[in-house]
Order: sequence, then C-alpha cells, then structure tokens
Amino acid sequence: MDGSETFTIKGKSAGFNLLEFWSWAMSDIYSNTTRGIIAEFLVAKALGLDTNNPRDVWAKHDLKYQGEGIEVKSTAYHQSWEQDKISHISFAVTKTHGYEDGPNEKPKRHAQIYVLCLLSEMDRDRVNPLDVDQWRFWIVPTLFFDQRERS
Repeated sequence: MDGSETFTIKGKSAGFNLLEFWSWAMSDIYSNTTRGIIAEFLVAKALGLDTNNPRDVWAKHDLKYQGEGIEVKSTAYHQSWEQDKISHISFAVTKTHGYEDGPNEKPKRHAQIYVLCLLSEMDRDRVNPLDVDQWRFWIVPTLFFDQRERS
C-alpha cells in the first residue's frame, strides 16, 4: 500500500485515505512503540532486507537475515512525555512464550541475534529519530544473554 488507498462506506469513498490514518497513528515518532518500529526499519535497511512488504507483527522475531532470527530492541534518553530527567538506559531481553509455543514449553529467546538500538541524542530539543546519526547499534548474540542468567 502507498497511502492513497481510501476508506469506503457502502462502496464509496469515505473522504479520507490510508496516509491520513498513518499520519494520525504514527506521527509521534518519540513514543516507545513507534520508535521501536523505526529501529526495526533502520536495522532492516542496514541489512538490505526487503521493506516493501509489511512487517509481520506476529513473527517469533522482528527480522530474519540469512536464516537467523533477529530481535530489535530500542531505547532513548528522552520520551514523548514530559520528563524531569533523562531515562535510564536498559533493554528488555527476557525469555518469552511464542504464540505458537505449546502449553508445556518453557519461555525462551526466539531470535539468534539481538540488535540493541539507542537513540542517543541527549539534548531534548535536538532529538530526531529520523536522523540516523543519532542512533547507536550493538549486535549481541543471544548466547551472551543465555549465559548471563540472573537469579
């Protein structure tokens, strides 16, 4: 889809299109969820993956590259809401149940690789998630997290 597709009522145009929805729903690029999708997109572009098809929100991992599952995690010093101080930087890499997992399966990390993405601009007035220079990326094999289990 390119955004020109129109919503319809009884087979006729409702007077608004998909681009208007995207602008309304996704314009807060500082929000955690949208920023996370931007991070996934940047990693997909860096890997040369096809971004012409929509992302699979129900996949066991965010991206697939050369047969390996990749989980993309993002964080930032600043959030879309008003803050008294910058955010503490952390990444959630906990084990989870996949939607295809059976009831007796233990939680696990479903990807083989994690890409940790930090929107690193410290000056709130300059933060721009569309400025790739403001991002920092770390590639971490899942084995690293699996070997660091905390009690």
